[in-house]
Amino acid sequence: MKRRFQRSACLCLLLFATSLSLPASDDRYTRDALIEDAYQLRDTIEEAHPDPYLNGGGKIAFHRRFRDLLERIPAEGMTRDGFLNLLGPFVAAVGDSHTAVINAAGQSTPVTLPLQFKIVEEQLVVDRVALEEQRPLIGSLLTAVEDVPLAELIERQGRLRGLENRYGKLAFMIFRTLKTRQNLGQLIPEWTKGGKIEVHLLQPDGSTASVELELLGEPPDQWISPPSAVSMPDTTSSDVAYTFLDSDRTTALLVIRDLMRYREACEMWFADGFDQAEAMTRAAYEHFHQTPAPENREDLLTGVPSATSTIAEMVDEMRAFGTKNLIVDLRGNTGGSSVMREILVYLLFGDRAMRDLDDGYQITKISAHLLEQYAASSLADINAGRTIPLRINDYDFKEEQTYHAERGSQTTPEEEPSLARSPSFWETYRTGKFHSPRWSPARIAAISDPLTFSSGFNVLSGLYSLGAVTVGTPSAQPPNNFGDMLLFELQHTGIQAGVSHKQIVAFPDEPEIGRCLRPEIPLTFEQLAASGFDPNAEVLLALDVLQRSRDGRTRPDRPATRRSDRIEKQVGSPHPSIGERSTSPPSP
Repeated sequence: MKRRFQRSACLCLLLFATSLSLPASDDRYTRDALIEDAYQLRDTIEEAHPDPYLNGGGKIAFHRRFRDLLERIPAEGMTRDGFLNLLGPFVAAVGDSHTAVINAAGQSTPVTLPLQFKIVEEQLVVDRVALEEQRPLIGSLLTAVEDVPLAELIERQGRLRGLENRYGKLAFMIFRTLKTRQNLGQLIPEWTKGGKIEVHLLQPDGSTASVELELLGEPPDQWISPPSAVSMPDTTSSDVAYTFLDSDRTTALLVIRDLMRYREACEMWFADGFDQAEAMTRAAYEHFHQTPAPENREDLLTGVPSATSTIAEMVDEMRAFGTKNLIVDLRGNTGGSSVMREILVYLLFGDRAMRDLDDGYQITKISAHLLEQYAASSLADINAGRTIPLRINDYDFKEEQTYHAERGSQTTPEEEPSLARSPSFWETYRTGKFHSPRWSPARIAAISDPLTFSSGFNVLSGLYSLGAVTVGTPSAQPPNNFGDMLLFELQHTGIQAGVSHKQIVAFPDEPEIGRCLRPEIPLTFEQLAASGFDPNAEVLLALDVLQRSRDGRTRPDRPATRRSDRIEKQVGSPHPSIGERSTSPPSP
């Protein structure tokens, strides 16, 4: 399938990030100002979103909810935090996690539960504690908070924020909602204790416990967790890092923690004329250097680590040592720029695999907001070569039409990859060194969790389509969804929000997978407990899967699909991650 290169530099939502939040404000805004901001929010969603009515009962239901919102604005006005609480359920009803009010109410009044949770089998397992005396609680299952059962908390969370599945609701609840005083009160009005909160737990020995916890004003300097049997690579100087898990270097572990802070992403944002490219690149620089970013763009970009150079170095080391297995750890990767997928597939599988990688297709809503945010795009560019030009508010079906027209095609027209606009990638690409697979490991496992989201999920689905066995817990991201967030700010309150502008169909022929890409090897509570609640139990599980596949005991069969046929053409085996392939080094 021909690769649609124009898609590769999209910005995707950081679902659980807080960097765009404003400080809390006690200022009261007039009713007229709040009404104008509400209309701006509604109009932007309708103008930019491909179908804001699909998941919420239709267009009339959408406008009925909007009218209810307006009528709830009191005559004396509201604070911004109060207005945020009012806007949240209206936007949540769109049912799209990439369409959201980004500001969370009360960001300047954080609270932290002294327990942290891991999502396993749609349950919350205590995996870290703040105090030594709380260590026995590790491994307990959360059953209720302030006598509100977990199932009810999940339902409430879905009414406060648009999230497509249970994993997203669990993740957003523990990583955002339970971390500010106002959000906690909104989720659990029953909570009246102020500085304390009661949680109900099912402990590993089968007993139950009700524990009153003192809320923390900030996270502890160091969380207490069980030791890990896995030595993870250091990600302090780069979000893309690797290590080898054994002395003979049979298995490599590649960690990709974040997709907002690598040089190729920043280069592509500048090339696309993205209006926040400068701010995001400066944030990436300062994250790694802990010093103010330089003003010179060349120095700025040079100070952001390159993913291409790190992964290329890993591939060369795997080649030198004959590494058989690769584990790609995508846990906690909430997104950023999707060009990482093309970089990784190119360096592992070669130019043809990158070009033929089956992305499905996207349908884009053309709006003034889209053209404003991506200054390098214009209607003239979009309409180049079209017999009937598109107008504002039209939909671009070109990818869908091209996708279906090319099905079954055995040839792929040569194009220059859009990544040619990334000097850091292009410097390696133009050498041709990796055009043919320089070293593709025989077996690949890709690890996910609910925070493997947006562009982080795109990397996961790309590896899956090339045969990697998936391990861990399902992502909060449905493969067939709405995405690619456009950011905007409400005129009077300064509240920041985002809205999807594309329908993404990653698995056109596999609707069940399109709703949720479930790992072929899921992490169970029993496996987590057997590992001693190891923080990296998923890595241990992936190692076990790769060992069993080497011994001939493979994973569950993957259904034969059109994708499987494409995989065989690309890399020579329907399941290259499990079926042994030759790993003899090619000639230099």
